[in-house]
Amino acid sequence: MARRYQTSNALIDLLFKLPPWVCLTLGVVSYVGMEWFQRTHVATKGDLLLSIATSSYPPMALAFFVAFAAASAVHRVRREKLVDQQTGLDSLRHTPWKAFEYLVAEAFRRQGYAADYSLDQGPDGGVDIVLKKEGQTSLVQCKQWKNGSVGVAVVREMLGILHARQAHGVFIITTGGFTPDALAFAKGNPITLIDGAKLWNMVAAVQAQPSSAAKVMPAATAPATPECPRCGGAMLKVTAKQGRTAGTTFWGCSRYPNCRGNASIQGELRPQVIA
Repeated sequence: MARRYQTSNALIDLLFKLPPWVCLTLGVVSYVGMEWFQRTHVATKGDLLLSIATSSYPPMALAFFVAFAAASAVHRVRREKLVDQQTGLDSLRHTPWKAFEYLVAEAFRRQGYAADYSLDQGPDGGVDIVLKKEGQTSLVQCKQWKNGSVGVAVVREMLGILHARQAHGVFIITTGGFTPDALAFAKGNPITLIDGAKLWNMVAAVQAQPSSAAKVMPAATAPATPECPRCGGAMLKVTAKQGRTAGTTFWGCSRYPNCRGNASIQGELRPQVIA
């Protein structure tokens, strides 16, 4: 029973993620094939009740695939809007967790990857998205953490899964940050760590419409994102809300409050000290 349930779920999952035109094509083919079979094999037997009973099968098959085509189209539009409507790291952190996986998959798809993911709300075994590009397979794990950092245990686990599934690489993505041990372990291994700041940069780069001043800023004036002088993580632009520097802008560590590293932005702020 469990195996039949899993097979049924896998089929629904596949149909839901197929392009709408594929579902429509399957519906038309099913309708034509079943209509032909009903007329040439069932109706010719002279069994009126059987003929009447089976006459509804072709339109039912067509309706089945049309429903999935519509659902697939709606899901695709919502997935694309998830990317285009993001306005910054805060909006990424407040995206519902399953929608967050769809968002990440869509961001990779726009970079030329084929992204496969599960629609199931249950456990994923550590892998949320499977990417394929140029004959190589990469595994993605998403950690939508508003606070805190991903530790080295998660990175070690994903390296083990990479070898078990014979993949070529791993992406670990979080809206938070990574501990120094996690960053050190990832070096030298086929593991790419994407923290909140890097994720926002990736999403902003593939959005259909500019959604932030940072994205439309001319390349000549847009400052490069520095690394935190304390932990080596990515930094974000932060505007001081109180104190003698209120209203000024500086680089603050994306792992704050776990890390309080900061740096000044030349021309915008004098050196800052965060207690």
